[in-house]
This record gives sequence, structure tokens and C-alpha cells, in this order.
Amino acid sequence: MKKKPSSTIILLVVLLLSIALLVAFYALMMTNSVDLNLDKTSTLAGIIIIAVVFLLVIGIIIAQVKSEKKEQAKEKEEPKQAEEPVKAEPEKEQAIKEAPPVEEEPAKEEQPAEEAKEEPVEEEKAEEYAPTEEEEEDVEELFAEAEAIEATNTVINKQFVYEYIESQDYAEKVELNKRPNYNSANWPIPDAHYALGLSKQCFIMVYETKKPTVLIIWNSEEYANALKEEHPNVTVSKVPKAKIPYYKLIMDDTYTEDQVKQIIDDSFAYAYKIAEVTPPDEEPEEAPVEEAPTIVIPEKFQDDYIVENGIAYMIQRSFIVKVAGLDDIQKGFYSQVKNKFLSYKRVRSKISFRWEAFYLGRQLLAKFQVRGKSITAFFALDEKDLEGTKYRVQKVENSKAYEQVPYKFKFCSPRKTKYACEMADIVMSKKDTKLNPKFKETNWAKTLPSLRDKKKLLDEGLCKKVPTKKFMQ
Repeated sequence: MKKKPSSTIILLVVLLLSIALLVAFYALMMTNSVDLNLDKTSTLAGIIIIAVVFLLVIGIIIAQVKSEKKEQAKEKEEPKQAEEPVKAEPEKEQAIKEAPPVEEEPAKEEQPAEEAKEEPVEEEKAEEYAPTEEEEEDVEELFAEAEAIEATNTVINKQFVYEYIESQDYAEKVELNKRPNYNSANWPIPDAHYALGLSKQCFIMVYETKKPTVLIIWNSEEYANALKEEHPNVTVSKVPKAKIPYYKLIMDDTYTEDQVKQIIDDSFAYAYKIAEVTPPDEEPEEAPVEEAPTIVIPEKFQDDYIVENGIAYMIQRSFIVKVAGLDDIQKGFYSQVKNKFLSYKRVRSKISFRWEAFYLGRQLLAKFQVRGKSITAFFALDEKDLEGTKYRVQKVENSKAYEQVPYKFKFCSPRKTKYACEMADIVMSKKDTKLNPKFKETNWAKTLPSLRDKKKLLDEGLCKKVPTKKFMQ
């Protein structure tokens, strides 16, 4: 391949042309006049010639530089192109002759691609169980509270709640969910049970871990406050996230199996009322073809049951309503023993749904409960207080609710009422207090509610309704 002239040669040519141009211009001037007085035409012609020559020279230089750059680029590419055909063609021919059929190779190359597609799917499944930061904080807070409570109650768990609901008459109106305690990411999963109607309402969730079992129920604020009087660990729950309030119940030793069963029934009844209401944005469904069952309540049960909207409800009475239902003699015994406690300074009484409790500051002194047709008192006594006495009391064993008042005594006669007042004096003799000289006895029977209006008692929360299928025909 021939070599192109270098830039040095070009510069020499340009220099020679410039010298020749100067000589020619000088000769032109000499032919016109020796004293260099040129006319306008000659001067203009000389300037034009010089300009044209310089433009030509500049154009040549630019063109030459561009051509050199192109040639250098081609020189770099040509060796690669020349080598490839020589080396590649024999290799391809040998590969075609020696290698197995080409169709098998793509199958091998596709396998890694399929494996790569499966990996993201596994990651997505793992991410489904990952909680948000807010949910994680709420659940961790929930179990931190449960962990701080010492409890030996292991009977009340997911299986207990599941089996109880499944055994009830209303189980056909419930969607049960039985889930493992933890998922693959070691995150706690609750059993969530729903009340079914025209809408679907979750009425209870059960978390079972190594810590105490936690129930999260949907019920009214009044109901939660009533529970809180006996179980201090009843609080508003942040789980699940919902506009309606849920309440958290940590299953410590204050709960019995019967109490938990009652809580389940009450929560279902509360949620089902809302579940059976027609949603506002939907048209009401046509009435079912099947005839509604007939409910007939015998006369002797009229005070204990009511029928509303085709559903029978058992009326559950509070402590104060039960006292109001006693005869006048038993009400007098109740007033007498209650006055005995209140006759001491700084003693107060607190009436809850299940009982009446007497306190000196925060010290529990006694509890009253209605058992049958009389009142039973539970006193804060110990064995030393009762040694050699005439009082026939019974000790309540293995009950957290009566741990501070373990000795019970039923006063249903004048003599036993006198004994109950004497035991109240024994309890108060151990406390730092004295009789109040200004105390005046009260006839507590006159303060009791009237039992004539059931609806008013229900509205005031003095009674509760529990759905039942009893009396259906």
C-alpha cells in the first residue's frame, strides 16, 4: 500500500507557493511603476489573486488532514477484518464436522434461564409474610405486655377456642380459621374467626405463642370496661388495624374456662348483630324460601328469656339486679353486712357486673356474690384468724379471682348474718383504721333498681343478652 505525503511536505509546498506568489506580485508592481504607485485596478487584482491563493492553500490543508484521519482509522480496522475470515472459517468448519448436532445446544442454554425465573417467585412468597414496620411494632408491643405477665394457664389456647365455637349452635353462622402459630418467616399468625351474615365481621382473634395466649375481641366499650374490673389486663388493641375498636385480653390466671366461653359467646352476639344488617350500598336480598323457626318461651321462663327479631336471648343479670331479685329478708341481711364494712373509716364499695367488692384504699377486704337465693361473702382472712372459732367457712382453692379473699361464707339467716358481721370486724382489726363515729346506716334495699322494665335494665347495662337456640320449634 502506497504511503501518503506527510504534513511536513504539505507545509513545504505551501511555503514555496507563498514565495512564488510574493515574487509574482513584486514583478507585477515593477512592470507598472518603479516608484510603486499602482493604479486602483492593478492593486485590486493583486489582492484578489493573493486571497484566492490563500483560500486554496487552506482548503488543501483541511482536506489533507481529514483524509489522513480516515486512513489511520481504516488502517486500524483492516487488520481485524483480514484476520477474522482466515481464522474463523476453518474453526467453524471443524466445529460443524466434529461437534454434535446444533439442536441440543439451545436446550442446555435455556435451563439456567428457567432457574433464574423461579428465584424471584420464592422471594415474593417470602415477602408476603414480612410485616410493615408499623404492624411489627404493634405486635411486638402486644407480646411484650404478655411476656411481662406470669401465667400458668395453658388450657386456654387456639384449640380450646376453636373446639368451643365448633361445638356451639351458632357455629353454622361462623367462619373458623385454623392456622399454625408461626409462618415460614417465624412471624406469629392468629386464628381469626368471623361472624357471617349479609356482611362478614371478625369477632375474635387468638394469638398462641410461648407467651400467654392473647384474645383480641370485638365488643362495646361498656363490655370491655366491665371485664376490666375483674381482669386488669384488658386494653384497646392496635391489632388489627380497623376503624372499629378491638380489645386485647391476655389470658392470665384470673380467667376461667367458663368465663372465656362466655366472652366468646358475647363477642359473637355483638358482631353478628352488625353482620346481619344489610350494607347500605347493596340491595337487600330476597327473603329465603324456608320458613323461619317458631320460638315459644314457656311462661315460667318469661323472666329469663326474650325474643327479638326472631332470635331468642337469655338474659344475664348483673350482681345488683340479682340482689334486687332477692326477698326482703335477704335484702335486709345484705344491708346489715354491707353497713358493717362501711362503718369503718376510708372503706368504700365498688359494684361490678359479677360482684360487689369492699376496699380500704387499694386493699381488698371482701367480695359479695349472689349464689341461688342468698348472698355469699368472701373474706380476706387466713387460717390463724379462724383457729378455734365457731365460723364454718370454706376455702377457695386455685382461683386467681379469690386469691386475696379465699374464705367464703353464706349468710342466709339472722345467726349467720351476725357471724358475717363478726368476721368483718376481724378483717378490719388487722387494718390501720377505726370505726367512723359519724356513720349512719343505710337501707340499701331502697337503692336497688326496679325489675319491672327489662328493656331499661338492658339499656343501662345492668343485664346482657346472650343468643340461644333454646325453645325453637
